[in-house]
Amino acid sequence: MSEHSHAERLSRRIELSAEELSLLLGPDRFAPTPAHEATVQDVAADETSSVPSPVVTESVAVDAVAVPTGATRCVGDTDLVQAILSGAPNFEQLALRAIRERTGEELARIITGSAADAMVATGTGTMIDEGRAFVAPLAPDARAAWALWLKRWLELAALVAQHAPRGLWDDPTGFPSWPRLRQQVAHRIAAARLRRESLTVSLLRIEDVELWNRRSQILLDNPFMARIATALDAAVVPGDELARLDEGGFVLVSLRESATQELAAALRAEIARLPGDGPRSLVVHVGVAAAPWDATDPDSLLELAARRAAASSNQG
Repeated sequence: MSEHSHAERLSRRIELSAEELSLLLGPDRFAPTPAHEATVQDVAADETSSVPSPVVTESVAVDAVAVPTGATRCVGDTDLVQAILSGAPNFEQLALRAIRERTGEELARIITGSAADAMVATGTGTMIDEGRAFVAPLAPDARAAWALWLKRWLELAALVAQHAPRGLWDDPTGFPSWPRLRQQVAHRIAAARLRRESLTVSLLRIEDVELWNRRSQILLDNPFMARIATALDAAVVPGDELARLDEGGFVLVSLRESATQELAAALRAEIARLPGDGPRSLVVHVGVAAAPWDATDPDSLLELAARRAAASSNQG
């Protein structure tokens, strides 16, 4: 399992609404755009006159945001830059949303595989990279200009990701680390508050890993953690997010009440397959915290979940 496949899966799950962006970024980051002003000034400074510019449109109405969460606003370039710098896994969807708002074409999207090749061949899509095309019901020159705009943003995001600090991804499992997932959790908390839903942050920890590795000839090493990751990944559903916290620790973020026990069962089942005394020597402790009831920021939720996992360990 690669970090890229996991990131692609994450990026398909979350697309932020205007309300969620306002909760995340704050109401006074951007002033409302007057209806008479154009909302697109996004062509890069090095753009040559031979490349058609994206069509400048009047501002597109979005859902109004009630006080105190802010005024009506669209996704701006500063949002995109912030998403790139923070390593947001939903960057591609955020960029597509910016195109939809600025062109008024809600059908703007990226398609892949043979469908992409077919639409490029028929002149209804523009290739942005190998096997992927940008499709929108726009004039061919406008669609090509927006495809170039999108391609440059995606290339910039990929370049920044290549130089991101090590430790944002866990090599044995392919899961994001907690620092990598933290902002995604903030997005999820904002969305849950708006929809009056409860979001849970759970810590699942395999206890006594170091003791087991000292005493056993069968190490809980990287290959074993990769098998654990496969088992956990098979147990999640769209909307669940998984991160690696530390040796033996995993973080689950979910809207489902049953998700924590389902993943704990998958984790225990994988441990039970160990030969010898593995099932008797290793235990899985779980702690759960819910937003907004327990806390409303990611780190506080994780800290509370960790305390509850430790309490269950002491009681066991």
